[in-house]
Amino acid sequence: MVGDDLTPLPPKYEPLTDYYLHPSEGSQLAICPVLHTVDNYQKWSRSIRNNLRSKSKLGICSTVIIPDDAKTLWDDLCDRYSLGNGPRIFELKHDFNDCKQRDRSVVVYYGELNKLQNLLSSYVKFPDCSCSAAKEYTKLHENESLHQFCLGLEPKKFDFVVSTLCDE
Repeated sequence: MVGDDLTPLPPKYEPLTDYYLHPSEGSQLAICPVLHTVDNYQKWSRSIRNNLRSKSKLGICSTVIIPDDAKTLWDDLCDRYSLGNGPRIFELKHDFNDCKQRDRSVVVYYGELNKLQNLLSSYVKFPDCSCSAAKEYTKLHENESLHQFCLGLEPKKFDFVVSTLCDE
């Protein structure tokens, strides 16, 4: 159909289809607050999935010709946009090692360090281990995280605490 001014009318979506967005679902808002860039595929895809899941729109693709299912689409996007992780891992390791308290509160410093550690762990996956050494590897990783945290604390304020924590 054509409107009075000879412009085509937008297609109408039936409320019972998977693609219908009710006005309360905020169809005028961006579905993802995270803008996709070259180095944030993990964060972007997690945000997209969470938002689609909250609107019960995750997993719909029965009318899409290529790909046949959502997993294929996500795997393709991952392959396409998470290339070049080596430089990103290097950058994150550098930022992680350079993270220091620098006159900030311990809470703010810990938050930044934890954020960098979580980002890094999303790129660098340790293999699952069910052998008897699994607990020892976990303890080593926890000690490494504790040492990294202590290295970034302001020495004048926290020398005693650091020597106590790292004495174990």
